[in-house]
Amino acid sequence: MQISDAGGAYLAPAYVDIHCHGAGGSSAEDGEVGLSEVLAVHHRHGTRALALSYVSDTVEGLCHSLTAGAGLCRDTPAVLGLHAEGPFLSPDFKGAHAPEVLTAPTPRRSNRSLGLLTERWPRSRSPPNCPVRSTRSHGSPRRG
Repeated sequence: MQISDAGGAYLAPAYVDIHCHGAGGSSAEDGEVGLSEVLAVHHRHGTRALALSYVSDTVEGLCHSLTAGAGLCRDTPAVLGLHAEGPFLSPDFKGAHAPEVLTAPTPRRSNRSLGLLTERWPRSRSPPNCPVRSTRSHGSPRRG
């Protein structure tokens, strides 16, 4: 065992942020340039790794955002995963999400968003509480 004198300093484990929407004025939806800023700010402040969270958007917008995020998941150890909060949410339980982008999860919409992820990041799966499950879904069912 090696003991090092830290001279009165503290040693703490790195922070892992499991729900990150952004940092430094950029958000997860801002594409590669914005995501680079998010990662740089978090790194400077001690975040070792994070999961990117996306607010509700149109299916097209979500697919665009997830494409950039999936590339980071594949290529950057600091990005552990992606979390899309919508657009497949009930308007009755929308919280702060914009109602104009919420939509019902049809097989076509679900397969489109999940299909792009499985092509770029084969570990993706559909949310267990989603009423329409993709045929491309991977992973085990949710356990209660």
